[in-house]
Amino acid sequence: MSKKHKEQILDLLRSGDKTNIELALVMEEGLGNAMEDVWADLAEVYTAIYNSRGTRKDWVGLLSMKRINLQEARIQKIPKGFKYLQDLKILDLSKNRISTIPRELSVIKNITALYLSDNQIEELPVFINKLKTLECLSLSKNPLGALNIELNGLRNLDTIRLNACGLTEFPTALYDLKKLDTLHLADNKMEEIPDDIYYADKLLFLNLTGNELDDLPDTMASLENLEMLWMDGNPFPVKRRARVEEMLPNCTVFWDKYF
Repeated sequence: MSKKHKEQILDLLRSGDKTNIELALVMEEGLGNAMEDVWADLAEVYTAIYNSRGTRKDWVGLLSMKRINLQEARIQKIPKGFKYLQDLKILDLSKNRISTIPRELSVIKNITALYLSDNQIEELPVFINKLKTLECLSLSKNPLGALNIELNGLRNLDTIRLNACGLTEFPTALYDLKKLDTLHLADNKMEEIPDDIYYADKLLFLNLTGNELDDLPDTMASLENLEMLWMDGNPFPVKRRARVEEMLPNCTVFWDKYF
């Protein structure tokens, strides 16, 4: 079966229309049931969600799903069948045992939120930049250590969570994210914020809780849109707090635990 025929059949199946689905199955049968690989991949996804293999009718239903929650599903490897779920907008894979992000995820063309917190991911693949529609990316509690790739393909990303990722330096790759307004970097090991922080001038919320910061650069004053800054849990001298608040007169700074 050609790639074109396979896409035609998948489009008919995704429509959710009973007549289109029947037509798609007839087309597949006429082409020698050449979609067995697709069915096998979708069965793997279905099993991960429902702990049951399901039937073709069940697998077809996956194609129109917009949100999937697989928290604490004991997943070690992300099923490659997700590449067929083009209507998917929100995918939560938090609290699993995932160590790599497969290329198949990069072709989900409508995804807006991807939650991968509390896994075993050590690095981000370059092809993550293909997720052009992504708005929220959660990677907290993964042993990343650093962000060593450019992120300029994530042109719609406005929120990223990198709490407890073992970061020792501020990830300047984040400057590529032109719409970034919410940044969580709590519970890392950063000792300083770089002078060129002014490149992150769209920030509204910045969480630096629980790092090793004892000062902030004067260029923080360029973050004129910043509304909230979390600084609790840092060895920040009390005598320097007033200076920060003067630099950011329109921002609420949390120096101590507020809950």
